[in-house]
Amino acid sequence: MVLGLVSKSEATDDRDKIYGILGFAGLDAKSDSSHLKIVVDYTLPVETLYTTTTVSMAKSDMNLRVLGIVGYSAYRKYRSLPSWCPDYSVGNIRLGEEYHFHGDLLCGRQWKSHHPTIEHNAEQQTLTVDGFRYDTLDNVSVRVQYPDINIAEMYGLAFGLLGMAASLQIHGHSRVECLWKLMLEDKFLLGTNDDVPGILRLFFPYFLMEAISNAVKSIKSAEPSSRPEQIRRFVDDLTFSEKVIRALIRLEPESAILLPGPDTVMTIRETLLREGGLDRVAEMLGTTSLLKDMLQRVRTAGLLNDDFSKVLGQGLQHDTDDSKVKRQLQLYIAKVKTKIRNCVVGDLQYFTTSRLQLLGYGYERIDRDCEVWVLHGYPSPVLLRKKGGSMYEFCATAVVRGLWEPECGGEITRISLV
Repeated sequence: MVLGLVSKSEATDDRDKIYGILGFAGLDAKSDSSHLKIVVDYTLPVETLYTTTTVSMAKSDMNLRVLGIVGYSAYRKYRSLPSWCPDYSVGNIRLGEEYHFHGDLLCGRQWKSHHPTIEHNAEQQTLTVDGFRYDTLDNVSVRVQYPDINIAEMYGLAFGLLGMAASLQIHGHSRVECLWKLMLEDKFLLGTNDDVPGILRLFFPYFLMEAISNAVKSIKSAEPSSRPEQIRRFVDDLTFSEKVIRALIRLEPESAILLPGPDTVMTIRETLLREGGLDRVAEMLGTTSLLKDMLQRVRTAGLLNDDFSKVLGQGLQHDTDDSKVKRQLQLYIAKVKTKIRNCVVGDLQYFTTSRLQLLGYGYERIDRDCEVWVLHGYPSPVLLRKKGGSMYEFCATAVVRGLWEPECGGEITRISLV
């Protein structure tokens, strides 16, 4: 932990990133409370010191939390270090710490009758550990490095997302409600609630008006006996949507230009409750062209990338599998989020897994050859690349949504990190 906190500090001699910091922390060989017992020896090559320190930290507490500061291989000064050993001479970024809370629970269940060990082979520079392989990677996004916010492209992404959202079916929830829940309750997709207003401002208005138009068409084509129940649910959706719009305008006053007025939504809802209201609403939508009017305002402001939306829409026409659409939606939300948050450090990549259809992201060189593992002693998932037999290269720590579900469990396997 101490080394991670000072990873961006500088030292005259790269060995001092170990000797100096551990000395200040009272964790050197002179300390009776230290399990590390690292003796100061400036004749040791830096790589040897870094490797033995990492092994000592891992074995002293039987945990692999040091993997969280391995950092980017591209920034390494000492290229001969094994993939599992941090280069303490350069700054490193810790990824996934906020997602550790499930890890101990998982390990507690899976290691119940198992006594894992950590072994180091100094000659081969391998670290042998225990873990579970959960899945392989299916789709991997392109790297996003220090993105610049381009308003036209950002809104193009957002409006393309709406096409997928309109195709998404989740039983038991209306489309408006399920998208709202997805954005508000999925902490993985949003990161923090600070992102909510910006993301909602991008695509909720368009999706809402599409949903209203589609709902009217659907109810009108339904069996007469089922219409009252469908209208009731539709009215509930509109009530919910009106509250959302008012909240958005309160949070982001400048978003009002893109939002259908809450009074308009209220009018539609109240009209539905009257006799013959469905036909009247259909007439309102047809004559006032609420959706087209809103889109025209967006186009006039130069905020809509028509080409991007068109290409995405064509792709959706050939993909009717709900699970695939949902995966696309998740990846797309992540992409929009990346465009909005101009604070990405290094190479951020999103991915989906093949068997369990999980969504995740990590910082490093991620490709389809990577596998998702959970290693004993490190309570977040990691991405490993098979090098042959039981040998694996450590690629990155990762955040993976849904990994901790009971059905995701696997068999304990002993592997060697190279």
